[in-house]
Amino acid sequence: MFNRIAPVSNPQGQGLPTTLCAAFIINLLIWIVLSVSLPLWPSSSLVQASAGARGAAQSAQETDSLEPGRPIERELSGGQSHSYKITMISGQYLQVVVDQRGIDVELVLFTPDGKKISEVDSEHLVEGSETVSAIAEAPGAYLIEVRSAEKTAKTGRYEVKVEELRAATAEDRHRVAGESAFREAEQLQNGTLEAKRKSIEKYHEALELYRRASDRRMEVQTLINTGEVYRLLGEPRKALEKYNEALPISQIVGDRRGEAQALNNIGSIYWSLGEMRKALDKYDEALPIVRAIGDRGGEAVMLNNIGTIYMSLGEMQKALDKYDESLPIRRAIADRRGEANTLNNIGDSPCKR
Repeated sequence: MFNRIAPVSNPQGQGLPTTLCAAFIINLLIWIVLSVSLPLWPSSSLVQASAGARGAAQSAQETDSLEPGRPIERELSGGQSHSYKITMISGQYLQVVVDQRGIDVELVLFTPDGKKISEVDSEHLVEGSETVSAIAEAPGAYLIEVRSAEKTAKTGRYEVKVEELRAATAEDRHRVAGESAFREAEQLQNGTLEAKRKSIEKYHEALELYRRASDRRMEVQTLINTGEVYRLLGEPRKALEKYNEALPISQIVGDRRGEAQALNNIGSIYWSLGEMRKALDKYDEALPIVRAIGDRGGEAVMLNNIGTIYMSLGEMQKALDKYDESLPIRRAIADRRGEANTLNNIGDSPCKR
């Protein structure tokens, strides 16, 4: 802040000398001019506010409207994000689905006043879909953000579409509540022992809500996730029970991805229990399913798992053949961790080329 000039008094009570008066007036005028000009040199807080306003204006310019029946397909690179506006009225149910095509995306939903109400990135895969649902509590323009959190992610594509936009029903309210419980369970399942136990409770809560909503596909996914937590807790029999409960439901509703996931996980439990032939049977059942639905990542995992079973059975050449099938797929989809795992398995094979 500029210093102000203090009045100078004369010991004899006389007025200010002419030179001092002139200096005082000049400094006063300079101070007034600079004070008026101050907004041209804003403080850091004003700079930040201006930058935020520019960012908001830029976002508004880059925000596309998303409407039912009009899906949008775009390219996305690591660290990028795209925003979409959806106009809703109070009491409407919204479901947005993003189909991932070579890049893992996060899906975030904001209210008209900017409050984040949902964030979804369920499986951290570069294929498959992400779904977010909500019921509007207030009218206005809701914002969907599709983003890649991994800055080094390989460029891919995605398609975003409004699957549902209509008046909410009682089932929709159960579905949205189930989704909230499911996301909370996901956040807990990789935590401490206590967190894992709480995760199972939350998955049970979500399961009941999805059943009330007649959402069989999410019922399948919830059972599979519950089984995964039991596996992490070292309770394979309970895990197997949940996977076996999910499998027939996935087949009834035609959830091919859920069916393949259940079969793979059942195979993994049999492998952990030393029942290699049973494990191999389940992997062999799952492989044509992931190929049929175009799940390249799932195909690479399945081939690698089959190779590992053959290795355990002492059938080294068959193991190497499966690893050799898995490796180029993992490279094609930029699955670096999976590629390293398969290369390590090849290195462990006595029959390596």
